[in-house]
Amino acid sequence: MKKILTVTALACTTLFSANAEIRINGFANLIGGITSSDDSLYDYDDNISFSSESTFAIQVSGDINDKMTATGQIVARGKNDYDPDFEWAYLTYQATDNVSISAGRLRLPLFKYSSSKDVGYSYHWVNAPRVVYDVNFNNLDGFRVDYSNYVGDWEYNLQGAFGTVSNDLITSAGPARLEVDNLMLVSAEATYENKRVIHSCKSLFIQ
Repeated sequence: MKKILTVTALACTTLFSANAEIRINGFANLIGGITSSDDSLYDYDDNISFSSESTFAIQVSGDINDKMTATGQIVARGKNDYDPDFEWAYLTYQATDNVSISAGRLRLPLFKYSSSKDVGYSYHWVNAPRVVYDVNFNNLDGFRVDYSNYVGDWEYNLQGAFGTVSNDLITSAGPARLEVDNLMLVSAEATYENKRVIHSCKSLFIQ
């Protein structure tokens, strides 16, 4: 069994290297903070710190063929002592002009800026509001289906994701492990005349 898996992996690697156009991107956020009193807030205190929110990342993507791409993202976070971790590792199949299917480890489409929160470039404020975006799970091991289309001056996007979540947590009682099975998320988003999103609806189901 091990020999068969090794040969299969080697064949896939060779095919990918021969046909793919590799794209390597990276981003870094060096964020420092300090409080104006002895109180602590969001892991900051009256001594300036750069470890709470600073991130360094490399993303590698490539086209396997005309319809399939592979994406991987490694992120090192200051709050985790800059230990690198695979945040994304998935394949995307462009089934039609309107439908794409992704499978692997990918970002949950929880909020408007979830997919670009780590980069911090797509929004205009200093940081995404923690009261909304500071959740204990961001990535899903499973698959996601995306559908986009137009109706008149409206553009709409539908997403459905299903899979499992596994994440280490730091609680007041100490380290803990979050395990969620059969997680399903459905989201809808609409834009009118290329303007800002005026309606967004997301639903999260856990069985």
